[in-house]
Amino acid sequence: PFDVPAWYTQLAPAPGEFGLLELPIDHRAWDKEYMRYQIVHAKPLAQGHISRPTRDAYRLLDSTPFLSRLHAENQMDWALGDVTHQLRTLADANIRYLILHKTFAEPEQIDEWRRWLVYAPVYEDDALVVYETAPVYGRDFTIDQPLTDAIGLVALDSNLAALDGRILQAGTVQLTATWGSRAAPAQAYESCLFLDGPAREQHCFELGGNWPTQEWTASEIVRQTYNAQLSPFLAPGDYALSWGLLDPESEQPVGQRLALGDLTVLPIVRTFEAPALSNAVDATFGDALTLVGYDLSQANGEILVTV
Repeated sequence: PFDVPAWYTQLAPAPGEFGLLELPIDHRAWDKEYMRYQIVHAKPLAQGHISRPTRDAYRLLDSTPFLSRLHAENQMDWALGDVTHQLRTLADANIRYLILHKTFAEPEQIDEWRRWLVYAPVYEDDALVVYETAPVYGRDFTIDQPLTDAIGLVALDSNLAALDGRILQAGTVQLTATWGSRAAPAQAYESCLFLDGPAREQHCFELGGNWPTQEWTASEIVRQTYNAQLSPFLAPGDYALSWGLLDPESEQPVGQRLALGDLTVLPIVRTFEAPALSNAVDATFGDALTLVGYDLSQANGEILVTV
């Protein structure tokens, strides 16, 4: 007799043919335990201990950069924010469940995996955290802030709290948006930060990056980080910040905007030290331009004027 997490006993009578991927992956240690659990649930495994593995033994786990890194390092690549798109390889291969083992992984590693996955597990106890590889809107995640009928924000984090309401010209506003879809968007969008105050400024980014929204279906999850560097010449003053979508073809706003709060833009301290000039001048043109002096020189029959 050996201990088996309770979920595997519940899984055993589930109808249909589908597989499991267990984390952490370790072909010489934990994978042997997963094969012992398989005696109880009798479902196929995406991995396992093989004494003499063939070249194609782990073809699925090495089929994409995301899975290859997960296989080799037990790391979910944070550079890849198209969560459901990356998991689709598993779902299409009929690997229905992704199982995180608290017994075999450090708490920090479990937390890292959970944060990457974003959506809610279908089961959790003291031993396991179990995720479907094909999450469904309304069951596994919700949209906190709808922006259109099809897509919206699951979560939005930013550095606005750290800025404490003030930012210098040329400063950077950083936002990490987790997007979700409840229907297929069927068109491309840009996600934009809007500043409205003494002047107007907007910073737009392709929504979805390498996986644009026109390729999404329902129940997608995508995480993107945006760094919006303000213009060094943006007029100082108080600005209202908002976040929304833009149609890249018409360049018109789409759907609702999300108010982010207020931000005071402070001027950069600019200093100017006049160089040594042979001819000093104190000529002012309007209230924006001053000529402080000039140099004259001659070279190759030409007179050069430096102002």
